[in-house]
Formats: sequence, C-alpha cells, structure tokens
Amino acid sequence: MVRVRVSTSRLVKASKDTIWSILEDVDNWTEWADPESKTHMLSHKTVKREGNVVTCLEEEIAGGYRVKHTDRYTFYPKDKVVEEIIEGPISGRWELTLKENPEGTMMDWAFDIKPETLRFKIIAPIRGKSIMQGIADEYCRQLSEYAETQQRSILSRKPIPA
Repeated sequence: MVRVRVSTSRLVKASKDTIWSILEDVDNWTEWADPESKTHMLSHKTVKREGNVVTCLEEEIAGGYRVKHTDRYTFYPKDKVVEEIIEGPISGRWELTLKENPEGTMMDWAFDIKPETLRFKIIAPIRGKSIMQGIADEYCRQLSEYAETQQRSILSRKPIPA
C-alpha cells in the first residue's frame, strides 16, 4: 500500500504563545484559511474534548479535492500537536512541532498519510507525494501568515513604556 510522507518547515515571525493560542482554538481554524487556495479549511468542529485530546469533524479542500474526515488531536503544551485521522478517505497522521528561535518560532510539520478509498489509492502512486507536499506547504504558509498578523496586532496594542 502506498504511504505518502512529506515534511515542511517555516520560520514564523511570531511567538510560540501566539501560534499555540491559534492551534488550541480548533473550532476557529477556518479563520486562517485562504479560500483562494487549492488547500484550505472549510469547517472544523469539536465533537469531543478530554484533557489535551480533541476530536474534530473536518471538511477541507486539500490539493483541490474536497475531503471530510474525523481527526483526533493531541496537544503537548506549546511544543507539539499530533493529528491522527481516525475516519475518512485517508488515514495516517501529522505532527507539528514548535521551536523558539531568536527571530520567532520554527514550525516543523511532518505528514504520514495512506489512502483508504479507491479514488485516493489511484491518485497516490501518481501524484500523492506532490499533492501532499503542496498541502503541507500551503497549510504551513496559511498558519504562518495568520500568526504573524496576530503577533503584529498584539504588539500594536502594547502600551509604550514611559
């Protein structure tokens, strides 16, 4: 069976705290979606929350394909989020780690996905890696740009020391 493994990294000019607050707000992940992109979140709703584990129903446009699936996210405070796809046309996981850097925060995002439906089993050997790399890069870009905007907003509200 074809597994697709890709990764991407990006230096974000935002604090780890800013990025983490965006990640924890799973019901509002659509706020950082770029609807003009071939990859963006359409809906992301929490169905269960237990401690640091959140289960969500997700609908997205991923590499130009409309995909619905159920995901389980485990949050390792301010360092890592792991998604496990528990039901849908694909299975697998991704892991997003955050590392503080003098210029901001380094995001490293690794995906390990396997097709489950015939449609994606046909696509995976031909275009799976390039589609998944595009998805990884695009979500990393969208989250980075949103976090940088949020960081600028936070900084503009801070009082100027006397």
